Amino acid sequence: MGGDGCYYKPTKRPAGRKQPKGRGGWYERVCTNSGNGWNTQFGGPQWIPGNPPKKIELSPQELAAIAVEQLAIPAPRVVMNPRAVTLVGVPVWWWVTAWAPVSKTASAGGVRVTATASPVRVVWSSSDGAQITCTGPGTPWRAGTDPTAASPDCGHTFTRSSATQPGRRFTVTATMVWQVRWRGAGHSGTVNDLSTSDSTRIRVLESQAINTS
Repeated sequence: MGGDGCYYKPTKRPAGRKQPKGRGGWYERVCTNSGNGWNTQFGGPQWIPGNPPKKIELSPQELAAIAVEQLAIPAPRVVMNPRAVTLVGVPVWWWVTAWAPVSKTASAGGVRVTATASPVRVVWSSSDGAQITCTGPGTPWRAGTDPTAASPDCGHTFTRSSATQPGRRFTVTATMVWQVRWRGAGHSGTVNDLSTSDSTRIRVLESQAINTS
Protein backbone atom coordinates (compact mmCIF):
# COMPACT_ATOMS: atom_id res chain seq x y z
CA MET A 1 0.00 0.00 0.00
CA GLY A 2 1.24 3.47 -0.81
CA GLY A 3 1.37 6.44 1.54
CA ASP A 4 -1.85 7.76 0.01
CA GLY A 5 -3.85 4.72 1.18
CA CYS A 6 -4.02 3.22 -2.32
CA TYR A 7 -2.56 0.01 -3.68
CA TYR A 8 -0.19 -0.07 -6.62
CA LYS A 9 -0.69 -3.13 -8.79
CA PRO A 10 2.16 -4.14 -11.15
CA THR A 11 1.21 -3.86 -14.79
CA LYS A 12 2.81 -3.94 -18.24
CA ARG A 13 4.53 -0.98 -19.85
CA PRO A 14 1.87 0.89 -21.85
CA ALA A 15 2.27 0.99 -25.61
CA GLY A 16 4.10 4.04 -26.86
CA ARG A 17 5.80 4.78 -23.51
CA LYS A 18 9.56 4.56 -23.13
CA GLN A 19 11.10 2.45 -20.42
CA PRO A 20 12.78 4.79 -17.90
CA LYS A 21 16.31 4.09 -16.81
CA GLY A 22 17.10 2.69 -13.40
CA ARG A 23 15.28 0.41 -11.00
CA GLY A 24 11.52 0.68 -10.80
CA GLY A 25 8.32 -0.65 -12.31
CA TRP A 26 5.03 0.15 -13.98
CA TYR A 27 2.04 0.22 -11.62
CA GLU A 28 -1.71 0.81 -11.75
CA ARG A 29 -3.18 2.84 -8.89
CA VAL A 30 -6.18 1.21 -7.18
CA CYS A 31 -8.16 2.97 -4.45
CA THR A 32 -11.22 1.50 -2.76
CA ASN A 33 -13.70 2.39 -0.09
CA SER A 34 -16.88 0.75 1.14
CA GLY A 35 -18.97 3.71 2.22
CA ASN A 36 -22.05 3.45 0.02
CA GLY A 37 -21.30 0.47 -2.15
CA TRP A 38 -17.95 0.13 -3.93
CA ASN A 39 -16.03 3.01 -5.41
CA THR A 40 -12.88 1.88 -7.18
CA GLN A 41 -10.59 4.27 -9.01
CA PHE A 42 -7.98 3.16 -11.54
CA GLY A 43 -5.14 5.42 -12.59
CA GLY A 44 -3.31 4.93 -15.85
CA PRO A 45 -0.08 2.95 -15.76
CA GLN A 46 2.68 4.98 -14.16
CA TRP A 47 6.38 4.43 -13.55
CA ILE A 48 7.44 4.33 -9.92
CA PRO A 49 11.16 4.24 -9.27
CA GLY A 50 12.70 2.05 -6.60
CA ASN A 51 12.49 -1.56 -5.52
CA PRO A 52 9.23 -3.37 -6.37
CA PRO A 53 7.14 -4.68 -3.44
CA LYS A 54 7.63 -8.31 -2.54
CA LYS A 55 3.90 -9.04 -2.82
CA ILE A 56 0.55 -7.34 -3.25
CA GLU A 57 -1.74 -7.67 -0.26
CA LEU A 58 -5.40 -7.00 -0.94
CA SER A 59 -8.32 -8.20 1.15
CA PRO A 60 -11.09 -10.25 -0.49
CA GLN A 61 -13.39 -7.24 -0.14
CA GLU A 62 -10.92 -5.00 -1.96
CA LEU A 63 -10.46 -7.56 -4.72
CA ALA A 64 -14.25 -7.80 -4.98
CA ALA A 65 -14.39 -4.05 -5.57
CA ILE A 66 -11.86 -4.38 -8.38
CA ALA A 67 -13.73 -7.29 -9.98
CA VAL A 68 -17.06 -5.44 -9.81
CA GLU A 69 -15.53 -2.33 -11.39
CA GLN A 70 -14.24 -4.41 -14.29
CA LEU A 71 -17.50 -6.24 -15.00
CA ALA A 72 -18.51 -5.79 -18.63
CA ILE A 73 -22.28 -5.66 -18.20
CA PRO A 74 -24.08 -5.43 -21.55
CA ALA A 75 -26.99 -3.15 -22.28
CA PRO A 76 -30.20 -4.94 -23.22
CA ARG A 77 -31.72 -4.61 -26.67
CA VAL A 78 -35.42 -3.81 -26.66
CA VAL A 79 -37.52 -6.00 -28.95
CA MET A 80 -41.26 -5.62 -29.50
CA ASN A 81 -44.04 -7.13 -31.53
CA PRO A 82 -45.58 -5.29 -33.27
CA ARG A 83 -42.20 -3.59 -33.75
CA ALA A 84 -42.77 -0.07 -35.05
CA VAL A 85 -46.50 0.51 -35.51
CA THR A 86 -49.48 -0.88 -33.62
CA LEU A 87 -53.12 -0.11 -32.91
CA VAL A 88 -54.88 1.04 -29.76
CA GLY A 89 -56.14 -2.05 -27.93
CA VAL A 90 -53.74 -4.51 -29.58
CA PRO A 91 -51.36 -6.23 -27.11
CA VAL A 92 -47.66 -5.47 -27.64
CA TRP A 93 -45.13 -8.12 -26.61
CA TRP A 94 -41.99 -6.82 -24.90
CA TRP A 95 -38.72 -8.70 -24.40
CA VAL A 96 -35.00 -8.03 -24.12
CA THR A 97 -31.75 -9.70 -25.12
CA ALA A 98 -28.56 -10.14 -23.03
CA TRP A 99 -30.35 -12.02 -20.25
CA ALA A 100 -27.36 -13.99 -18.95
CA PRO A 101 -24.95 -13.61 -16.01
CA VAL A 102 -21.50 -12.09 -16.52
CA SER A 103 -18.45 -12.61 -14.30
CA LYS A 104 -15.03 -11.12 -13.69
CA THR A 105 -12.18 -12.41 -11.54
CA ALA A 106 -9.56 -10.26 -9.81
CA SER A 107 -6.47 -11.71 -8.17
CA ALA A 108 -3.45 -10.53 -6.20
CA GLY A 109 -0.98 -12.22 -3.87
CA GLY A 110 -2.47 -15.64 -4.53
CA VAL A 111 -6.01 -14.52 -3.61
CA ARG A 112 -8.77 -14.76 -6.25
CA VAL A 113 -12.24 -13.24 -6.04
CA THR A 114 -14.96 -13.58 -8.66
CA ALA A 115 -17.83 -11.11 -9.01
CA THR A 116 -20.96 -12.18 -10.89
CA ALA A 117 -23.76 -9.92 -12.09
CA SER A 118 -27.07 -11.67 -12.80
CA PRO A 119 -30.15 -10.06 -14.36
CA VAL A 120 -33.12 -10.23 -12.00
CA ARG A 121 -35.80 -7.97 -13.47
CA VAL A 122 -36.61 -5.46 -16.19
CA VAL A 123 -38.44 -2.24 -15.45
CA TRP A 124 -40.32 -1.07 -18.54
CA SER A 125 -41.60 2.47 -18.86
CA SER A 126 -43.48 4.11 -21.70
CA SER A 127 -44.21 7.76 -22.36
CA ASP A 128 -47.93 6.96 -22.30
CA GLY A 129 -47.47 6.66 -18.52
CA ALA A 130 -47.16 2.90 -18.19
CA GLN A 131 -44.54 1.30 -15.91
CA ILE A 132 -44.30 -2.47 -15.73
CA THR A 133 -41.79 -4.69 -13.92
CA CYS A 134 -41.06 -8.11 -15.42
CA THR A 135 -39.07 -10.72 -13.49
CA GLY A 136 -37.67 -12.27 -16.64
CA PRO A 137 -36.55 -11.23 -20.13
CA GLY A 138 -40.03 -11.60 -21.60
CA THR A 139 -41.24 -14.11 -24.17
CA PRO A 140 -40.30 -13.56 -27.83
CA TRP A 141 -43.29 -13.48 -30.17
CA ARG A 142 -43.27 -16.33 -32.69
CA ALA A 143 -44.77 -16.41 -36.16
CA GLY A 144 -48.15 -18.10 -36.08
CA THR A 145 -49.05 -16.76 -32.64
CA ASP A 146 -52.51 -15.17 -32.43
CA PRO A 147 -51.83 -11.44 -33.05
CA THR A 148 -54.56 -10.51 -30.59
CA ALA A 149 -53.07 -12.61 -27.77
CA ALA A 150 -51.20 -10.87 -24.95
CA SER A 151 -47.68 -11.88 -23.93
CA PRO A 152 -47.74 -14.52 -21.20
CA ASP A 153 -45.32 -12.59 -19.01
CA CYS A 154 -44.29 -9.15 -20.30
CA GLY A 155 -46.13 -6.68 -22.49
CA HIS A 156 -48.46 -3.72 -22.69
CA THR A 157 -51.67 -2.66 -24.40
CA PHE A 158 -51.82 1.01 -25.38
CA THR A 159 -55.15 2.66 -24.67
CA ARG A 160 -54.59 5.87 -26.63
CA SER A 161 -52.82 6.91 -29.79
CA SER A 162 -49.42 8.56 -29.97
CA ALA A 163 -50.62 11.26 -32.37
CA THR A 164 -49.91 14.09 -29.90
CA GLN A 165 -46.44 12.83 -28.92
CA PRO A 166 -43.12 14.13 -30.29
CA GLY A 167 -42.59 12.43 -33.63
CA ARG A 168 -46.10 10.95 -33.23
CA ARG A 169 -44.52 8.06 -31.29
CA PHE A 170 -44.28 6.81 -27.72
CA THR A 171 -40.85 6.13 -26.23
CA VAL A 172 -40.42 2.75 -24.55
CA THR A 173 -37.46 2.18 -22.21
CA ALA A 174 -36.29 -1.08 -20.66
CA THR A 175 -34.02 -0.87 -17.61
CA MET A 176 -32.42 -4.19 -16.73
CA VAL A 177 -31.47 -4.58 -13.06
CA TRP A 178 -28.47 -6.76 -12.20
CA GLN A 179 -27.84 -8.34 -8.80
CA VAL A 180 -24.10 -8.49 -8.03
CA ARG A 181 -22.52 -11.13 -5.77
CA TRP A 182 -18.89 -11.97 -5.15
CA ARG A 183 -17.09 -15.00 -3.72
CA GLY A 184 -13.50 -15.98 -3.01
CA ALA A 185 -10.89 -16.81 -0.38
CA GLY A 186 -13.58 -18.18 1.91
CA HIS A 187 -15.62 -14.98 1.82
CA SER A 188 -18.70 -13.82 -0.06
CA GLY A 189 -20.98 -10.83 -0.25
CA THR A 190 -23.17 -8.56 -2.34
CA VAL A 191 -22.87 -4.99 -3.58
CA ASN A 192 -25.43 -2.46 -4.79
CA ASP A 193 -27.51 -3.49 -7.80
CA LEU A 194 -26.37 -2.24 -11.20
CA SER A 195 -28.54 -1.34 -14.18
CA THR A 196 -28.32 -0.97 -17.96
CA SER A 197 -31.00 0.28 -20.33
CA ASP A 198 -32.17 0.67 -23.91
CA SER A 199 -35.01 2.60 -25.56
CA THR A 200 -37.05 2.45 -28.73
CA ARG A 201 -40.09 4.20 -30.16
CA ILE A 202 -43.44 2.95 -31.38
CA ARG A 203 -46.32 4.59 -33.24
CA VAL A 204 -49.79 3.81 -31.92
CA LEU A 205 -52.77 4.47 -34.22
CA GLU A 206 -56.49 4.57 -33.61
CA SER A 207 -58.06 1.66 -35.48
CA GLN A 208 -60.32 3.93 -37.53
CA ALA A 209 -57.23 5.74 -38.80
CA ILE A 210 -56.23 2.72 -40.94
CA ASN A 211 -56.93 3.20 -44.65
CA THR A 212 -57.83 -0.18 -46.19
CA SER A 213 -58.59 1.06 -49.68
